[in-house]
Amino acid sequence: WAMDPALIDGGLQLARMWGLAQLEKLTLPTTVERFVLHQPGVIDGPTVRCVLQGELIGQAGTRTNLWFIDDSSGAIIAELHGLEMYASSETPAGGVA
Repeated sequence: WAMDPALIDGGLQLARMWGLAQLEKLTLPTTVERFVLHQPGVIDGPTVRCVLQGELIGQAGTRTNLWFIDDSSGAIIAELHGLEMYASSETPAGGVA
């Protein structure tokens, strides 16, 4: 693998949960501006910390930047910039359709 898909999915889920906390709406990814991979391959061993910087886009979207960091060394594993997520028509967490 050129990159660890579980690592990236974890970042997308974190951005989704941040969006839910901010908007009180479930969101789905629509755009990624840039992805930078510093350490290729599947991550096997180190604890990875994901740092999120986000802002709201109106009342229905978020824009976030994510950094995936090897917690023991502090080295950046990957970066995801300009991740835009917008409200979806899904039932909110814990809600009833």
